[in-house]
Amino acid sequence: MMHNNYRYIRKPRLSAWVWQKISQFDWKKKRFWLIGSVIFVLTFVAGHSGFYMQLRLWYQGRTLQNAIELERKKKIWLQNEAKSLRDDLTRIEREVRQEHGMGDPDEIIIKIP
Repeated sequence: MMHNNYRYIRKPRLSAWVWQKISQFDWKKKRFWLIGSVIFVLTFVAGHSGFYMQLRLWYQGRTLQNAIELERKKKIWLQNEAKSLRDDLTRIEREVRQEHGMGDPDEIIIKIP
């Protein structure tokens, strides 16, 4: 029976690689880079004016702008409908005939369910 001798090369994790690179510096450089990276992350990524917060605010602003535009269109449509129901006699007559079953005095209306 033949055995397969495979060797697996394991790729080191990213954090191990980062710590390996950091460990090459002396303590003063390590401290400098560590403090600098923490300040960078807190300032530009995780802070109130960080990258993530800016993206979130941009997305919320776009969503609100779309909602405002939709409400404006609804308002214009409702104003047109109200004006049509108030002023357009053919529309009023059609609505009365459809919803209330009303007609002229000489008409006979038959409703079939």
